[in-house]
Amino acid sequence: MGSSPIPEQLRRLVRKADANAVKADAVVREAIRDIRGALAVAATDEPVATSATARERLFARIRKRMAKLAKRLDDLIRASMNYAGKLAADRASEETGLQVRYSKRHADEVCALLSPAQGENLAAVFTENMTKRVIGELRTAVVSAFQENAVAGGTLKGLSSAINRKWQKAARRNEVFQFRDAGGRIWDTRTYMAMNTRTNAMRLYNDLLVENIAKATGSDLVRVSRGGDPHCAGCRPWEGAILSVSGKTEGLPTYDEAKAAGCFHPNCTHTLQYVDPVADADEIELQRGFPVGEDEATDERAAKARRYRIDQQRYIDQGLTEEQARIRTDRDNLTDELRHGLVVGNAKEIVDSLTDEQVEALCPGGTTPEFAPAKGTRKNPEPERWNRGSAGGVVHVRREGLTAERLVAVCGL
Repeated sequence: MGSSPIPEQLRRLVRKADANAVKADAVVREAIRDIRGALAVAATDEPVATSATARERLFARIRKRMAKLAKRLDDLIRASMNYAGKLAADRASEETGLQVRYSKRHADEVCALLSPAQGENLAAVFTENMTKRVIGELRTAVVSAFQENAVAGGTLKGLSSAINRKWQKAARRNEVFQFRDAGGRIWDTRTYMAMNTRTNAMRLYNDLLVENIAKATGSDLVRVSRGGDPHCAGCRPWEGAILSVSGKTEGLPTYDEAKAAGCFHPNCTHTLQYVDPVADADEIELQRGFPVGEDEATDERAAKARRYRIDQQRYIDQGLTEEQARIRTDRDNLTDELRHGLVVGNAKEIVDSLTDEQVEALCPGGTTPEFAPAKGTRKNPEPERWNRGSAGGVVHVRREGLTAERLVAVCGL
């Protein structure tokens, strides 16, 4: 069960989202320059020091400028989302072999549900967060200047100069204009907006793809794609899983459960594929034989264990013994892990050259190790030591020069 290439529509969608992220970065920088200019002028204006009304007028100007920024950012996000709607229609046509027409009106309706103007609109979150930080810094500077001036017995002119200095300093500090998320992580604008536009566009793409497939075929079933982001631990246990869109097909996880478990997360490039109820009947029944428990709907490890049991059963149905099926499943997982960790084109050939005993030694109890690049030191930038861990662990490997013999030596087999 190897990886499949990312659909061309998806590649185009990511390129479009990233291009709009660059544009978003430019308009944010423009807004910051405008606000810094306004602060530079206001800081030399004595009424700002003496009049709370004058200060509030300035703050209102900042809010208005940031609202204008939010509108421009939202337009860029929606441009990506409408583009996603067109590509979703194209992809649904390819998947089903039927003509699926794009509806801008319907795409706008779904877009509004995903990102309502007064709800979790990521552009608004970005600008509101920055607005609060800027105005909060300015208010703090004014209070600090008043306190310092009072202690020093200063004059009104001294107060004005103190506010001038503090506001000029605030205007120069980049931290004031950085976006900090709920977890405290600081984002540069381009990275945040790339995540923003990709995430919104992909959510719309997948939701419309599901709808288009259902309308065109009446099918309730879709499959999670393989070959998305190789470092996406939350999605990988779901690759190849057949989902019930409505939840009416008993024994199968739902699209909503997959999302709740971490699949289709921000920046995710996994998508959905059409499942033909007739052509894929055997695979559907196989996966229905392993119903999703409560843990598997929300727990990554449980989802991974379910996928392992399904993959093993697939080989048993082909006539292999349970032990043979386990070894073949471990071998498949090793191949995927090597691809994900090493980006080695001949990963399958490397793993296929291992004996069953060597595969079993690498996967004690069916626990596939997760391969990761080795971390060097200043004295030893290309480390020659690796560890396998007592229960599969993390196998540290170099990205180049791996052979079957090298893999055997590295893992101490």
